[in-house]
Amino acid sequence: MKILVTAKFLGSDRASEGICSAKFLYSLLAAGLEVVCLAAAQSVVPEKLRRHGEWLKSVKLIPVGKPPAQTAGGPPVPRAPGNWAGRFCRRKLGALIVYGTGLAPETWAEIRLWKGMLRQAIARERPDLVFVRGAGAGFEPQMAMAGLGAAAPWVANYHDPFPLSLYPDPYRRRLFMASALQERWNARIIEAADWVSFPSERLLRWMLRGRLAPCRGKGVVIPHIVGELPMASDCKAPATLVLGPDRFVILHAGSLLEPRQPWGLVEAFRRFAAKDAARSGKAELLFVGGINRFHKADPRWAEAVRTQGVRFVEERVAYGQSLELMRQAAVCVVLEAENAESPFFPAKLTDYLLCRKPILALSPAESVMSDVLGAGYPYRCLPSDSARIARILEELWSLWQDGRLAEATVPLERVSRLSMKAVGESCKALFTTAVDDWRRKKRILKRGDTRWCKGLQTSR
Repeated sequence: MKILVTAKFLGSDRASEGICSAKFLYSLLAAGLEVVCLAAAQSVVPEKLRRHGEWLKSVKLIPVGKPPAQTAGGPPVPRAPGNWAGRFCRRKLGALIVYGTGLAPETWAEIRLWKGMLRQAIARERPDLVFVRGAGAGFEPQMAMAGLGAAAPWVANYHDPFPLSLYPDPYRRRLFMASALQERWNARIIEAADWVSFPSERLLRWMLRGRLAPCRGKGVVIPHIVGELPMASDCKAPATLVLGPDRFVILHAGSLLEPRQPWGLVEAFRRFAAKDAARSGKAELLFVGGINRFHKADPRWAEAVRTQGVRFVEERVAYGQSLELMRQAAVCVVLEAENAESPFFPAKLTDYLLCRKPILALSPAESVMSDVLGAGYPYRCLPSDSARIARILEELWSLWQDGRLAEATVPLERVSRLSMKAVGESCKALFTTAVDDWRRKKRILKRGDTRWCKGLQTSR
């Protein structure tokens, strides 16, 4: 079976979706499927591909677009700005297009690019199925595929909700008419796709509700994968981040976005460390990753950076290096926004599970975190509950001192269904069924009998 996969982001240096896309491709190869990948040109760069080892050579990679011009070892070179009048007119025209269509001119250009590349790849490669991955708010590949009609059976994959107006608070953003038009695009994608995949049952229910509830019959769950890619890059952590085995390090790996408030955790650590002077030399709360400017403008920021044992490191580390940091840490933290429900599946959770670390889950009770870890997971609480967080740290500290920290890890039976092998084999079975259904539907339509088509999706 040949699968055509689209990847706006591909690779360990392209955010969580890039890592998830790479793991997904690897799982399909391990399941014995032939894989062709349409990837954004920024991902299909020789020096980046070499980091992923020999396995990626088994994937036929087709670049979409041209990589940006680069300075020697530097960022992309921007275009000349032009005169101020031209810039002003382009900005105003772009705003009018966004309000009139819901999408920016650059987005429309990218949709046309993906549409042309998808049409060519389907005609040339003749895949059995097309699996369309986007990236966050970048749903250009799904929009392009929705405009191709019944060119091939296809799955629209959702990493997160789309568009931003359908995110839960406090992530949600609504732009008057533009958001309504984007939501119409979302409905068009879901209705046009043969199947729609989500990393969790909770996100499936979140997106397929209201007027889209009848589409739940085509919804499937393909979780983020717990597994390690055979990377070729050096996985040693930077010297500034080497963690000794005699240190109780509580690690948060990843960006601190504006809705993710770290103050409850910092206060809890301060309370925990103040109980015993001996802890000051061994306990450390370490944040590694980008920090939103709103956090730095918060009055609590200055106090947090001065707190003994609390360290913020914005140095960028490679994916392999981040795994090494997780293995050296005593406890790993997932920090979510505090809201009534969280439909997000944090991709870093799979890496924490891979490294077999106790997880301090700061998330709502109604969340994918709770679904994965279990409703009775003892180390989960709200991000603002500093008293509860401090008690959890006390318990984990006692286990660490006694050499029993492994007792606090998530049971393997909860992790096994997210393994590379389990996800790859389930995808293979799903794709086989999907292709058979699509071919059966085409045969029925060719005979002109549409009465039996209605039962195909609900029968799955």
